[in-house]
Amino acid sequence: MKILISVIVTIYNSEKYLKKCLDSILNQTYKDIELILIDDGSTDNSGKICDEYKNINSNVTVVHKKNQGQSVGRNIGILLSRGKYIAFVDSDDWIDSDMYEVMYNKIIQENADIVCCKKQIVRKRNEERKLKETLKVASFNSYDAIKILLESYMYSTDIRKIEYSVWNKLYRKDIFYNVEFPIGKIYDDQIVTLKLLKNAKKILLIDQVFYNYYQHSDSVTKKQTYQRYPDLTKSLLTQRKFIIKNYPKLYYIWKSREIFGTIYIFRGLCNIPYSKIMSKKYFRYNLYTLKRNMCFILKNRYYSCHMKIIAVLILLIPNCLLPKLYNIYKPLKKLKGLIN
Repeated sequence: MKILISVIVTIYNSEKYLKKCLDSILNQTYKDIELILIDDGSTDNSGKICDEYKNINSNVTVVHKKNQGQSVGRNIGILLSRGKYIAFVDSDDWIDSDMYEVMYNKIIQENADIVCCKKQIVRKRNEERKLKETLKVASFNSYDAIKILLESYMYSTDIRKIEYSVWNKLYRKDIFYNVEFPIGKIYDDQIVTLKLLKNAKKILLIDQVFYNYYQHSDSVTKKQTYQRYPDLTKSLLTQRKFIIKNYPKLYYIWKSREIFGTIYIFRGLCNIPYSKIMSKKYFRYNLYTLKRNMCFILKNRYYSCHMKIIAVLILLIPNCLLPKLYNIYKPLKKLKGLIN
């Protein structure tokens, strides 16, 4: 079998969801696939499930390693991959059976470096899928793709949306040259996506859902872990340096994205007592960012009035009372236009 697509799945204690994920990859209509499973020190039966799939599928490779985080696993998977193209799937998600057939055909037909599809957020394992519509494809160069990525956090139309996530994309492997996932960070894919878009000459967007993102209480990005907010702050700082160095003309749009992220951070901090915030340094930095850019926030057309209200309230309420803001925010967050 000629391996053309290498699918990398990093796994940590995902036994409840893993089989559905792996079955969706192995049952693809496109068959020239290798599946690389990185067991990141799971303490449940995830490792055993990986071995079971390896024993009955010759195209499955399993690596058992100590727990070092998703980034290390993804980097190992890239090094082991034999395919000309690379894809990632999270171990609690699943994909449609024709996802890689459609994406591979498009990346070949258009001689592209990256092809992206849409995702569907699923909150129940048996949730029904929306019917697929006529396939629409848009093509962008590196500059325009990064512009759309930054704008996607503020607004989007059906086709003009690129996400930071790596799992709803198919990549030409050679654009990973000198690109690695940062180790030990929750938001490990954000700077990686920027670098890969920079390395790509042609990016395709498919206006159709193929990826099923399962949102559940065990999800790392859904948990209100204290570490995620310092990590996101560091990620935003890294991205800022990247944009200033490589795409200075996009800095105004980036500034909107950065402040959007800052408001998101404070929204999360509303659930954490001020005394337990892990890094007061990053807390103060984000507060300074809001103060310095308040006029920019209030005049910015990207932000809803509800976001602007939250930004003003953050500045008016003393730091130690900031968690009380959640009581104000909670009834507002259901209103259309506020941060997802």
